[in-house]
Amino acid sequence: MRRQQKASPEAALPYAIITGGSEGIGAAFAHELASRATHNIILVARNVKKLDDAQKDIEQRVSTAKGDLARNFSVQSIALDLAAPNAAQALQNLTKDLPVTLLILNAGTAVAGPFEDQDWARTRTMNDLNVVGLTEVIQTFLPRLKKEARVRAAYNSRQSPVGLVTLSSIAGLMPVPAMAAYAAGKAYVLSLTESIHHEQRVQGTEVHVTCVLPGPTRSALWSLDGGRPSKVLVPWTSAQSVARAGIDGFMSNTAVVIPGVHNNITAYSLRLAPKWLIRRISSLAMNQWPDQSKTVKSTREHRWSSNHSATRPTISVLAAAVMAALLFLHGFPSLLSSPSSPYRWIYRRIGWMGQESTSFPFLLTFREADDRLFLEDRVQNQPTYYRWGHAIPAFIWTCCVPLQHSPRIRARFPSFHKMNGYVVFSISALLMTTGLGFLVRGTSHSEKGLLTVHHVPGHPWLIYPTFDQDLLLVTALQAPTLLLSLQAARRREFARHQYWATMFTIASYIIHLDRLGFTLIFLIGGMLQHLPLSIQARLPESIEDKMRYELMAFSLSALLGGIIGLAWAFKAHRSLTAKHGS
Repeated sequence: MRRQQKASPEAALPYAIITGGSEGIGAAFAHELASRATHNIILVARNVKKLDDAQKDIEQRVSTAKGDLARNFSVQSIALDLAAPNAAQALQNLTKDLPVTLLILNAGTAVAGPFEDQDWARTRTMNDLNVVGLTEVIQTFLPRLKKEARVRAAYNSRQSPVGLVTLSSIAGLMPVPAMAAYAAGKAYVLSLTESIHHEQRVQGTEVHVTCVLPGPTRSALWSLDGGRPSKVLVPWTSAQSVARAGIDGFMSNTAVVIPGVHNNITAYSLRLAPKWLIRRISSLAMNQWPDQSKTVKSTREHRWSSNHSATRPTISVLAAAVMAALLFLHGFPSLLSSPSSPYRWIYRRIGWMGQESTSFPFLLTFREADDRLFLEDRVQNQPTYYRWGHAIPAFIWTCCVPLQHSPRIRARFPSFHKMNGYVVFSISALLMTTGLGFLVRGTSHSEKGLLTVHHVPGHPWLIYPTFDQDLLLVTALQAPTLLLSLQAARRREFARHQYWATMFTIASYIIHLDRLGFTLIFLIGGMLQHLPLSIQARLPESIEDKMRYELMAFSLSALLGGIIGLAWAFKAHRSLTAKHGS
């Protein structure tokens, strides 16, 4: 009797199982696979009605397609709770007669809020679905996927590869206060998937294993168990882009896929930042704390209750005192040029006194002449009236800004607060306008920005910075606003647009390193932030908050640039003095 020849695996489309496929990222994966015509689809979820709607939606879209896709494609649905015991084996039995080559594990849920306040039943259900159920499904289906991969390799199949895709999260790369258990579960998924990926590579199998780490994505997950999507301050990722990046990464057998440029920047930054900073930033960025009106009973959480919303005047006074001291030093060049100036003593002690200097601290530049390293003041010939013309209004401005942002002053002295608003606005306009004039003049003389990095002549691998005195001063004057903004951040007074404002400002600062572009952006931000109260009252609250955080971003950017510049300068100085002598 003639033996019946086994059919080639390419005779029909293989199947892809998508858990959590009724909506959100899972539905986006289904539509992406349908558009590529690589797999038949099996949707798995708990909600029968949503499953039926998702299945009809996919079938309707495919029915409009032409050619083989509409004829050969099929979509099925299975109503199954993967958090239930033995759910993985039930799914295995229901699909045992189908050639499953792709498993997309997207099903998941989240619980937000302080960990001790979370309901244990919900937390356990989340872990059963996100961790236990996912692990059980992988362990159940992995031998089947490896067998399918061997069969297709024997036939030299040119269809899409065999394997699985898991959905972790950017939250799995860091601790996320107020989403502690969720972030821990996603970290488990990432570690498990990477380990399985390497195991398959070592064993030489053809099974592709990929873990996708999306950022916050618009889906029904955020409406479950205390999620607050309107409070998230990081950019949102579309479900379609996540699905597209996930399938592309699976096809190339990439272990970890992070969709979106901003998410990749975040992931890279997490490798460099200290843990304490990551904890604070993730807490503020995700911002899943309860509303301030819902004051928690514990003393520890009293810090973010509505009863603690008033600004402490001590911080404002301290900030004003520090800025006043800096302005005092800035306005008295004769003090800096005195033989008893402490800065001169510091310069001599560290060997930087190659040439006499009357500049504000750190506003120095290197020059090399006669095989020696010198320091010279870039602005020592600047007219004294300009220093005083900037110093006096800036001193008044520095004293008025903390008062302008003080809720206590606004409540107790409304008339004074209104007058103070006009003063702040007028001085802001004066400072920004006069500064703009000098900056335009400086730009015409080919002077550069707040921090300009130069190559040392004759030493192309050595670099040193020069600072712009006026821009550094104007940026430093934002310190009271910065401190007050940080206080607002501590109280979690955020809105999602503020993250975009900060990102836009930092990007603008990086792009517009020329003085004119920097100042134009700074001018607009300062003017809008310090409008008179009568005008501020008519503006949306979001505009005022946006400008406040833009100025905060400028201050942080300038501080970071200054630190980097000083480090470069010190390195260049040591290298040059070692070569040419001190």
